[in-house]
Amino acid sequence: MLTFLAHETLDASERQRGDAAAAWLADRISEGDYSCRPDHGDGGVFLFDIGMIVHGLLSYGRRIGDHRLLDSGRDAARFLLDHLPASGHPHPLAAKHRPRGAEPTWSNSGSAHLLKLLQALVSADDEGVTGAAEAAEQLVDAALAAPCPDSVTPVTTCPDSDLVSLHAACYAAEGLWVWDTARRSPQARERAIRIAEWVWQQQLAGGGFTAFALRMGGPASDRMQSDVLAQAIRLAKLLDLRPSGIGEAVSTLANSLHTFDDKAAVVYWPEAEEPHRNCWSSMFACQALRLCGDEASLAWHELV
Repeated sequence: MLTFLAHETLDASERQRGDAAAAWLADRISEGDYSCRPDHGDGGVFLFDIGMIVHGLLSYGRRIGDHRLLDSGRDAARFLLDHLPASGHPHPLAAKHRPRGAEPTWSNSGSAHLLKLLQALVSADDEGVTGAAEAAEQLVDAALAAPCPDSVTPVTTCPDSDLVSLHAACYAAEGLWVWDTARRSPQARERAIRIAEWVWQQQLAGGGFTAFALRMGGPASDRMQSDVLAQAIRLAKLLDLRPSGIGEAVSTLANSLHTFDDKAAVVYWPEAEEPHRNCWSSMFACQALRLCGDEASLAWHELV
């Protein structure tokens, strides 16, 4: 959220909410609490979450000129660096193992989505955090060293699974786009395009995207998930792709909006009986729909 707010025109109420969220995160970091859910849960620390916190604090801190937030962002970046390996793929959890009894998923066992950490690492490098540039290069090298056969998906989101999380696959492509945009890497851009094109091949007949696809190709269900839809549209625009179904996808996303007063939010599962207005999906959708406008653009540090 802080990354999003850092690049928006805020009224007094919105600025107050942003300041409160940033201060809450900074307080937690000063106390050494990096757990994903401080109010409940097992205290697990997801490196993906830390990356979003790093970039959010640095972005918002720069926006409002708050040195405490910048210091907190750099502290969180150093924590992240302490938990990234010198070689190979990182584990998504700081503990380097998923909770006992938990089924392996893309978020607790996979590494593809951690390519989105490249945004935080580039941002930390720009703020002078030692080791951030080297960690980013290692993350990219490990990803590009993985084989990329033509016959199956160009990305694996959960080891030993026949399913590919399209949400995580989009995160991987987004991270590679960030790296190419910020540091110029044609190989990273090429792999991002391969991933995005494969994601678009999984589009549902109705224009949307579901949560998972089979590794050999084809949607794993017919239930639409709006975060993937918005991410796919955004990637197509950022990577200058022209998939045949993008017009239908944009219409489907627009029709997934829940409007009230002068506001709108994206419903996570449009077909669900109980609508869930989702913050992440809404921010993705805001950027995706803006990119569909004439001459709209998005900088690497603005991506949420």
